[in-house]
Amino acid sequence: MTRKRRDTADTVTHRAITLRIVIGDRAALDPERADLLQAIVEQGSVQAAGRRIGLSYHRVQDVVATLNEDFAEPLVEPTTPGPGGGGAGLTPFGREVLDTYRAAEADAEEAAGARIAWLRKKLAR
Repeated sequence: MTRKRRDTADTVTHRAITLRIVIGDRAALDPERADLLQAIVEQGSVQAAGRRIGLSYHRVQDVVATLNEDFAEPLVEPTTPGPGGGGAGLTPFGREVLDTYRAAEADAEEAAGARIAWLRKKLAR
């Protein structure tokens, strides 16, 4: 089954494979977390990113806090700290983590491409 997601460009993207990277007993990265990081890059705000991909205020706060705690360095940082602030962006390390995850997604799609094509042919129309 292909998973549909709301792309940050307001289009629907069909993923043949979703990648969830689990390290220890935690999901280090999954599509929701990666999509939130990508939306933060594009929106320049954690809350705007959450709205863009359909996450609640509390879910966004939880995901960002968990990501910042789980990795050796923070992934997301405020760009306009203090009163009247509110902007956010990825740290250089956060960008590297997101890029690595997206590369792993592409690798998985490529590696399984022939098998996915075979399965698609076998689906009932």
